[in-house]
Amino acid sequence: QMKFFCTLFLSVSQFFLFSQGDTLSLSFMHNDSLRSYVLYVPVTYDGADNWPLVLNFHGFNNSSESQMNLSQMNPVADTANFLVAYPQGLQVDNPFLGFTAPGWNIDGTLSDNDDITFTYALINHIQESYAVDTNRIYATGWSMGGNISYQLGCTPASPIASIASVAGQLASVQVEPCNPQRPVSLLLIHGSEDPLAPIDGVDMVLTSGSFTASFWAGLNNCSEDSVVVEIEDLSIEDSSTVQYYVINGGGHTWPGGGPLIDAFGHINQDINASSVIWNFFNRNPRQNISTDRKEILETLRKGISYFPNPFNGDLSIELQLITSRSVRFSLSNLVGQTVLGSQPYRLFKGTNRVQWNIEGTGLEGGLYFLSVEITGIKSIYPLVY
Repeated sequence: QMKFFCTLFLSVSQFFLFSQGDTLSLSFMHNDSLRSYVLYVPVTYDGADNWPLVLNFHGFNNSSESQMNLSQMNPVADTANFLVAYPQGLQVDNPFLGFTAPGWNIDGTLSDNDDITFTYALINHIQESYAVDTNRIYATGWSMGGNISYQLGCTPASPIASIASVAGQLASVQVEPCNPQRPVSLLLIHGSEDPLAPIDGVDMVLTSGSFTASFWAGLNNCSEDSVVVEIEDLSIEDSSTVQYYVINGGGHTWPGGGPLIDAFGHINQDINASSVIWNFFNRNPRQNISTDRKEILETLRKGISYFPNPFNGDLSIELQLITSRSVRFSLSNLVGQTVLGSQPYRLFKGTNRVQWNIEGTGLEGGLYFLSVEITGIKSIYPLVY
């Protein structure tokens, strides 16, 4: 059964200091430009098996080498057995900061560079020499590097399985054109005191961190309601703690990563973001979705409405089906326990309305989640009783 999770649990991981593999500086021609990247190959790679590939994008006015040093992802690759590529961006305009420097053409207006096709060409360039698992190609990045990761996730027919962004929420111009053809899992890590990309966003420039998470939850047909998990404040020297994907007191930094200038804010040491990102990626490979599953996911995303909400007795559920399906409904509480289930319904092509009478079942008032299951594929929706 295929499931897509929107709530991510940040776990504490050991911080490794040294990497032992090969660090290669590589380049190739793309669209009449010489494009370069750094590839890290752990010493245990022997080509016998297809390995995952993580694309790790630098921020604006930075480089592939600086991103490698900032994220400290190579030691994680050594222990988890994956390849890491650090692409190098070309010159782009940054109207928000007011100058030109290496970065990514995230909305098609910052330069003439086509960084999406460059990324695809980079993947192909790596595959010419290394065995890559095409269902486990991931994109992460810091700041503007997070934005190009979103762009890759938004692009139809993208080979990217999952994405992660550190200190970078969706740019306002990225929202409307975002059109993935399948669910792409997202991990977002952001500091509450970020001085460059404020967590509450910048009007007409950056969306907020909460909007980014909510928007992506909608794309993946997940519940937009978050589960808060507090992690022990292990380091008392970094002036921050970790809560529900927000680094409280954290700056425009990479938790557990390399140093930055003081103006960028505090670097949290309670977690190693690169380990957290890899653990998340490892749980979320690319799903090869059949045509039938695509149809069901599209129904769950756009073809369901329910009312009233709040409700107190009868609940009306309306479904727009492309073909006849077996559908089952259930209610779960805040900790995920099923508290009420329905019989399976055989519904037909077109508009279907089901009246579910919950009166007299002993439910207490509060927040629940309506689960709609169509031939084994589920989606959940918040509901107040």
